[in-house]
Amino acid sequence: MKYFLALDKGPSYRNDERYLKIDLNKINSLLNQDNNLKPLCAFTCTFKDKGELKKFLKANHLIDARYENYDLGITYFKEYYRFVSVPYQADAKFLNPKTLEQVIYEKSNHPNFLSIIIKQYHKVPYLKEEIYSFHSYITNPYADYKLYNVIRSFVNKICFRKNNDGIYVPDFKGTYNLGMLIAKIGNKDVKSNEIKQTKSVEKVEYSEDDPRAHHLEELKERYEKSQDGQMRLF
Repeated sequence: MKYFLALDKGPSYRNDERYLKIDLNKINSLLNQDNNLKPLCAFTCTFKDKGELKKFLKANHLIDARYENYDLGITYFKEYYRFVSVPYQADAKFLNPKTLEQVIYEKSNHPNFLSIIIKQYHKVPYLKEEIYSFHSYITNPYADYKLYNVIRSFVNKICFRKNNDGIYVPDFKGTYNLGMLIAKIGNKDVKSNEIKQTKSVEKVEYSEDDPRAHHLEELKERYEKSQDGQMRLF
């Protein structure tokens, strides 16, 4: 899958005319390769907001000043037929699985927070157990659901996948989808002063053979070693 930073002229245009693709190859060739969502997000997350990013793009002659009022987005699927949000500096922390665990856990006492997550993921077959536990927690948050472990399993299943060799590796598209959802509802729908202290729970310890034991730094290290020194963007 190839992703493109694009200017959005608005829904009044046909799909094949709506988006103006921005050629970022001048900035870094990694931004123009297949499976480029991660480096593209790493690039946009260096900017505070849309205005700052547009200023940079104009300074580098990548967009025309006459288009500066158009919105920015990330397009994919034959360049035009899908459109997702651009992450900026404030969103960067949500593109990390460990942060997602912590944020979901800290805000889980707010029913609307988990309800939005349930609505987004309730049709995903391999998340059935976790979604059921979220429903149960909303009904009775004082019962012993070992909530942190449920959240950890939920995040792992979304943010990591098995490759062809049966090894768990990061799935950045899954992390992006969950991260941008949490960024949106965390900043808009749930205020910090509404969050109550969640009770402590005992964390489950997994065996070395269980992929759930290899979380975050361990998985990241294994993944990076498997890349055989591929060039990083930042």
